[in-house]
Amino acid sequence: LGRGPFDVATVAVQQTGWEFNQNDGGWHDLMNVSTPGVTNGALTFHTTAGDPALVSPPLIARAAEFRDSDTGAHLVRMAAYCRLIGEGLGSDAEECRILQLAAPMHDVGKIAVPDSILLKPGKLSPDERRVMEQHTLQGETILADSQCDLIRVAAVLAGSHHECWDGTGYPRGLKGDTIPLVGRIAAVADVFDA
Repeated sequence: LGRGPFDVATVAVQQTGWEFNQNDGGWHDLMNVSTPGVTNGALTFHTTAGDPALVSPPLIARAAEFRDSDTGAHLVRMAAYCRLIGEGLGSDAEECRILQLAAPMHDVGKIAVPDSILLKPGKLSPDERRVMEQHTLQGETILADSQCDLIRVAAVLAGSHHECWDGTGYPRGLKGDTIPLVGRIAAVADVFDA
């Protein structure tokens, strides 16, 4: 982000008057913050060709959630933190809205990780860890090639949310400003709410 990770977390905490707990929202609450376009749990977006495309980001994110221990409440909080961080960094309202809606899809690639690894109660072996780390590329692939801006942002976010500022992250070992901003924001928000 060009700022220290604690500065970004501080932006998220200082700018919210919200208190999160076990009873927080759910997908309906996430959808309600998204302004116009909500119809029966689906969002209407326009493709670059101008044709309407129906997508349902919560369904995509919940597919991964069924395979992992992340709760819906965590994903809603993480998405809200992403929006707050984006606002704190000066992103415009539409960018922040898209970031908040894309954020819950960050781990969608976990649906491709074998249960024996994803649900393993103990520490992963080095080989298992390499398989787990592939969820970023798998998520990016699942979301790739969409005509919808939201899904395109989610693909970038899925593929970059485990990169580290010093280049020690994965999957590509990106460093500093070469890490997409949405990935840096999601990384901070995800760890902050872990």
